[in-house]
Amino acid sequence: MHNNADHNPKNRILRTLLCVSLLCLICCIVILTTHNVSKEISAEDALYIERILNESGVQSNKLIRSSYTDFDQEIEAIRTVQNSAFETAPNVKLIPKSTPREPKNLYLSDAAYCSDRARYIDKALRYLGFNTRYASLYLNSEERSFFSTLLTKSAQDSADSHALVEVETRRGWLIVDTRRHWISLTADGDVISLNALKDKPLSSYIWDKSNTEDAWPLLDKNFYIIYELYSRHGQFYPPYTKYIPDANWALFIKHNSWPFVPKK
Repeated sequence: MHNNADHNPKNRILRTLLCVSLLCLICCIVILTTHNVSKEISAEDALYIERILNESGVQSNKLIRSSYTDFDQEIEAIRTVQNSAFETAPNVKLIPKSTPREPKNLYLSDAAYCSDRARYIDKALRYLGFNTRYASLYLNSEERSFFSTLLTKSAQDSADSHALVEVETRRGWLIVDTRRHWISLTADGDVISLNALKDKPLSSYIWDKSNTEDAWPLLDKNFYIIYELYSRHGQFYPPYTKYIPDANWALFIKHNSWPFVPKK
């Protein structure tokens, strides 16, 4: 005897929708898993982080965070890592797309872009024991909607972008720039996070004199903050699939909230 419910068109539609939804969910899980940018520090990463630091005139074992006794030591270590990124790759040129951009690749190059240095700084600081957040910034322009900005694959004038790192100190989250010798430390010793700086001009603060350069210009504009997004185009990290963004998806979800400002 047949169940009339099996022949009900509504039930068939519901079953079809359920199957399609389940298939879409499985596809999303597979895509996010295979296109996830790992934060793991490999043995090779550790080797080249130590090599970069040592060749910058610093013994890496003296920078381990567990040995610090005060905030000044944290700042010294952070500046040391930042300086080492500029020393090992002083020129400005993007490491080619669809090729690795780990500490080893920075070491073997004499040029890098903000995203390349950010990857090294992020890993080096975590290797030393800090908590970090990789941050991508995008200009909040009246000429573009948020989604138009996100879908733009290059840093056009109306879709300017920048990559840097935030590091957690005893006094809060500190910005570490990747194009200028600048960190968000004030003359009074306060640290300014991206969230605090987002809607304020740089002139709102008196910055520490140890900054030898001004902050990158985008930081003085209204910008979106998207944590743990490494590229919009998908060609910075394996498997180098066009149009599928490079991100650490777990941390992307953890640190971001609409309209892409840090979760408090």
